[in-house]
Amino acid sequence: MKILITGADGQLAKAIVKSKPSNIEIIALTKNDLNLIDKNKIKKIIRETRPDWVINCAAFTNVEKAEENPDLVMKINSESVKTISDTLKSSKGNLLHISSDFVFDGKKGKSYKPYDKLSPLGIYGKSKAKAEKYINQILGGLNQGIILRTSWLIGPYGKNFLIKMLELHQTKTNINVVMDQIGCITSTTNLANVCWKIIKNKSRLLDINNKKVPILHYCEAGVSSWYDIAEAIGEIGLRYKLISKKAKINPIKTIDYPSKVERPLFSLLDCELSKRLLDLKPPNWRFTLEELIKEIKQNKL
Repeated sequence: MKILITGADGQLAKAIVKSKPSNIEIIALTKNDLNLIDKNKIKKIIRETRPDWVINCAAFTNVEKAEENPDLVMKINSESVKTISDTLKSSKGNLLHISSDFVFDGKKGKSYKPYDKLSPLGIYGKSKAKAEKYINQILGGLNQGIILRTSWLIGPYGKNFLIKMLELHQTKTNINVVMDQIGCITSTTNLANVCWKIIKNKSRLLDINNKKVPILHYCEAGVSSWYDIAEAIGEIGLRYKLISKKAKINPIKTIDYPSKVERPLFSLLDCELSKRLLDLKPPNWRFTLEELIKEIKQNKL
């Protein structure tokens, strides 16, 4: 089986490549290999390589800068997905598209199910929602597309909240962290394994929602705020001697955090459908955090 992965320089794509089954051929394309603004290049690569699957990890993910570059964000996060979907429809390949909790506004007050109505707030969320609509319009009912939404992605390398917080604990005395945004982290390692399970078990997912592309959610178990996670990173990082001191975490409200972006305040994803269909047992977020910190520690030895 041949798998083409976009965004190969990102933390999730690296985890997917690292965990690939032995019978899989990987074509991993970085942003230098594939400019997602270039529709002709997208078509050419897919037509020439004819992958069985495209795992689309590539995206413009800086939500702050997204507000300043809406046209560019839409081209990268939405229009490229339309081109990928159109090309795969012709080549009979499959698409596994990574989407985000930012397609919701966080005003529901409880966890979001896969087929809840989309209501994005900012440009990033709107671009991811538009991509999902393109996939449904083009691949809906054809059994060629699957959308996998996730939230608060962190891993043992790359740019993410875990790596940043470890650095801040070590270098700062006080850190202000938002306490009223509620959701849950997702490990790149665990999400990569879910991607492989989806590909292996595609036949189980075909009739989730008639005539529409199947949508699944995955994040770790439990509920937390960014404040909770920052506190836990300090405690666990200190215990594993990855940092020599723990900073004081000051809880602040979103309204007090300078930002151009309106973020969803409660974006917890309901993963029950994924757990049932793929036989998943997501670990609690604190356990996952500890496993990632142990891995970072091991990598430094």
